[in-house]
Amino acid sequence: MVVVVFAATVTAPRWVPLLGLTEAWIADARGALLALAEPRNEAIVVLAVDAASLKPFAYLSPVDRGLIADTVEALGRARAKAVGLDIVFDRPTEPDKDARLRRALRAFPGPAVVVYATAGAGLDADGAAFLAAFAEGLGKGWPNLIKDDRDGTVRWVPIAMEGVPEPDNLGFAAAIARAVGANVPDGSLRIAYRAGPEDGGPPFAIYPIAAAPLLPPDWLAGRIVLIGAQMTDTDRHRVPRAVLTGIGEGTIPGVLIHAHALAQMLDGRRLAELSPFGNAAVILVAVVLGVGLALARLLWPLLALDLVAAVAAFAGAGVVSTLLGGPDLPLATPVLGMLVAFAAGIAFVGRQLKREKRFIRDAFARYVAPTVVAQLEARPERLVLGGERRELTLLFSDVAGFTALSEHLDPQTLGALLNRYFDGLCGVVMAHQGTIDKLIGDAIVAIFAAPVEQPDHARRAVFCALAMDEFSEAFRREQSAHGVKFGATRIGIHTGQATVGNFGGRDRFNYTALGDTVNTASRLEGANKAFGTRICVSASTVAQCPGVMFRPIGEVVVKGRTEAIKVFEPSDPDLASYDAAYRLLEAGDAGAEAAFMDHLARFPDDQLAAFHLARLRAGERGVTIVLAEK
Repeated sequence: MVVVVFAATVTAPRWVPLLGLTEAWIADARGALLALAEPRNEAIVVLAVDAASLKPFAYLSPVDRGLIADTVEALGRARAKAVGLDIVFDRPTEPDKDARLRRALRAFPGPAVVVYATAGAGLDADGAAFLAAFAEGLGKGWPNLIKDDRDGTVRWVPIAMEGVPEPDNLGFAAAIARAVGANVPDGSLRIAYRAGPEDGGPPFAIYPIAAAPLLPPDWLAGRIVLIGAQMTDTDRHRVPRAVLTGIGEGTIPGVLIHAHALAQMLDGRRLAELSPFGNAAVILVAVVLGVGLALARLLWPLLALDLVAAVAAFAGAGVVSTLLGGPDLPLATPVLGMLVAFAAGIAFVGRQLKREKRFIRDAFARYVAPTVVAQLEARPERLVLGGERRELTLLFSDVAGFTALSEHLDPQTLGALLNRYFDGLCGVVMAHQGTIDKLIGDAIVAIFAAPVEQPDHARRAVFCALAMDEFSEAFRREQSAHGVKFGATRIGIHTGQATVGNFGGRDRFNYTALGDTVNTASRLEGANKAFGTRICVSASTVAQCPGVMFRPIGEVVVKGRTEAIKVFEPSDPDLASYDAAYRLLEAGDAGAEAAFMDHLARFPDDQLAAFHLARLRAGERGVTIVLAEK
């Protein structure tokens, strides 16, 4: 499971582009939010070709080359270290101005680099030829930027153009860096965009190109000056901060992108990057963590809390790595892998729990009363399929709230708990010579008077129920002392005709009872929930238990039947006041309510009496009770 989820997650960005884009946006946002203020870069000055500088000229494009020539000459007089022109000179303008600009560039005392391209790479043949002639003897750099195909963000610049012969293959920023003697990295460069000074100003000094001749020489001396367009609709590109600021503030001129890349090369900085192996390792940790959380089998609130904490830990690790100058740790892909692994783990655990519960049921279903075993050993013919009809007493027991309890206990604890509980109750049934028909989850079905006849089967069943109640209440108190909310055991008993015997196939059969008597006993077990009792016994059983004290519950119409049956609860002789109140209720006497109130004043914990009092206050009369639930 871990291997499958890991492999799918590692390759997911390839076939789910949105995932890779989300990862990039998270890295962009993290970098923009956590970027620390930096002093303004003093090595680079940008002269912006803006609308105000071009206003005195008759045309805006191409930029007046006399203006550029004046600027280059001024930079030469100021002893600028180098000049880079992010302007494409691919067609002639006024001949004298073109010639003057070429002379100014060649006369510049330091390196002069112009942007360069060839035919088919953005220029037609004539444009490429003019540019080649214009750039002869000058430094050349390609102005290309690497835009992410998914959102158009410029996160990289090329160092060298593929397929272009040296020495004219360098990118614009790389060509300037090499010209001034800086080390140029191989391949491409991921741009570390500078945050700028604390006062919120730009990371580089930026002046209008028209102001260049007026600037104090020491503002330009020893600096690399980049000249490029700074228009609202020309040569602007999306940068990573756009994920937070939007397109307006998140686009900057191309010359500024080159300035960022150049400053990075001059400083010898490269952003730390996570290798494919490192990326896979982070995802593997997330996947293993997701599976581990699922297999821990914690309660759902703790599980959700741990899952949120795990996601927060990965987000925090990314923040710490960025603050320490480390690589951008992935977040979206590992979290996806963690969630998928968690879901797969939960599904696996669910299947395991079902198997374990089924195993527990199957294991307990093999418990057969010794009397049945002895009967089959003595009379093997009883293995013949089929059954016989006889009078039986059926006993059903169930634990209140067991489903909720089972969902909060791990299988080992649950199995151990049920083992102890069933050991006790099954021992009680065996002691009263009952036959355990089946164990279903937390329920026990016991038969009295089969397979061997028992003339006192009804009495045995009642005394068995009382002993089961005594054991289960002690067991419940014991578990409560250990913090386990084990519910009360509810028991239903009914006597009547039923078909009992072996039913199934030759190789797989079950000794069980069938018929309405079985269903009625089951309904009586469930009726305890409504009455607040733990044992409900039908009148047909009570009739065969002389000498045993019972008190009447009512004439009950259980679900699935139309006729009422009288139902009783084993009683304490001290509850004579209940019997008196019940007789008044049965007779329709208005004094029944006061009688029940008087009884409850003496026995406030009598839930059955409280049930009848609630009926009276709700306007119900008599002792006929219709149950809508099982």
